[in-house]
Order: sequence, then structure tokens, then C-alpha cells
Amino acid sequence: MWADIGYMLIAGWLSISLFYTAVITPSAFKGIPSDKVGDFLGLVFPKYYKWGMVFFLVSFAIFLFSREYIQSFLSFIGFLFMIFAEILRIRIRKTRMQLRENPADTELKRLFVDLHRFSAYCNFTSLTASVLIIVLKWF
Repeated sequence: MWADIGYMLIAGWLSISLFYTAVITPSAFKGIPSDKVGDFLGLVFPKYYKWGMVFFLVSFAIFLFSREYIQSFLSFIGFLFMIFAEILRIRIRKTRMQLRENPADTELKRLFVDLHRFSAYCNFTSLTASVLIIVLKWF
């Protein structure tokens, strides 16, 4: 029974993450002026990552308690990547502020793009961990 709660948490996170990735972010880029979209997403991302951390951490504990070790491991991986994504988000914000002061700095531009790429990898990894956990429910 406890494990079912863990699966529901992961399914909830997967739903939130897919909606945010597939609907909210693209809509923000279409509907908000380009100089303001970063500010909007900067307000939403911290909450997104914190909820991801909570969902993964609680599911990790539940799966561990339920002796579902593979699911527990995957939840822990998801949790770590949410922490890493939050650290990257803070670094991205600082880099963006530096770019506003010095927009011609090509090294800062490259760093900004690289940090965003790594952030996307973190999101993809948490999505993959979630999908694997749900798939393991069926087997």
C-alpha cells in the first residue's frame, strides 16, 4: 500500500513535469516578450524544482521502506538531479545578470547556453527516472 503512494507521487511529478515542459515553457516564449520571459520562468522554476525535490525525496523514503530498491534508487537519482538543476538555475541567473552588464562577452554567452543545456539534461533525467519507475510498476 505504501509503495502505491510512492507511485502516485512519481506519476504526479511526471504529469507536472510534462505539462510544464510541453505547455508552460513554450507558451511563455510565445506569449511573453523575450526580455521578460526569463524573469517569468525565473519565478516558476524554483517552485518547480522544490516540488520535484519533495516528490522524489518522499517517494525515495517510501520505496526504501517498502523494499522496492530499484524504485528507491531511481527516486534518489531524480532527487539529486533536481538539486543539481536548482544549483544550475542559480548559476544561470547570475550569468544572465552578468550578461546584462556586458552583453558582448562571448565567453559569458557560451557559459549561459551551456548552463541551460545542462539544466535541460537534468530535467530530462528526472523525467526518465519517473518513466522508469512507472514502467517498473507494471513488471
